[in-house]
Amino acid sequence: QHFCGGFIITNRWVGCAAHCTINRTPATTFTVVGAHNRITGGTTIPTARIVNHPGYVSSTLANDASLVQTSQDIVFTALVAAIPIGSAHVDTHTGAVVSGWGQTSHPGSAAANLQFLHANIITNADCRSRLSATQALRIGDSKICLLSPNGQGLCMGDSGGPLVANGAVHGIVSWGVPCGTAAPDMFCRVSHVHGWMTGVIAS
Repeated sequence: QHFCGGFIITNRWVGCAAHCTINRTPATTFTVVGAHNRITGGTTIPTARIVNHPGYVSSTLANDASLVQTSQDIVFTALVAAIPIGSAHVDTHTGAVVSGWGQTSHPGSAAANLQFLHANIITNADCRSRLSATQALRIGDSKICLLSPNGQGLCMGDSGGPLVANGAVHGIVSWGVPCGTAAPDMFCRVSHVHGWMTGVIAS
């Protein structure tokens, strides 16, 4: 059963969100690569280890990043490839791409085929101004925000997936307010956790 998205960093490591993996074990977690359809196709790879960011805070979703180590090599093909993780702080970007198999309506069911959306990264100050006072308090240094057109955006099941700009992952789908509204969608900022990610992968 699909529960979250992810992105391939190396042939043994996949990036995800900590709120997706914090209560999971390697025995019940698998990575599927090379599939466009959520239900059929692709290659299923078992998990050797799950590493959640040590600074993850469930109440605010700060540092909402995790790493999944596969128990065997991911074989790269025309349909399976790694993507760089961004180390530079991105304030704004037009036409960033986010993708996933999350719900296409809410309430609703997960998408059968991979969905993607072009939208704009906005500054954290702009992001806070578009949220309630309580929600704005959750937009700290470890967050990056995306402003989608009204009627489009992230939804349940998209968590853990990549926000891509300039050929690198700069965000990990973390949380949002009602799906498809004019409010921003929030991501873990990859540049903020880049050092931790590269350190775990190298260890």
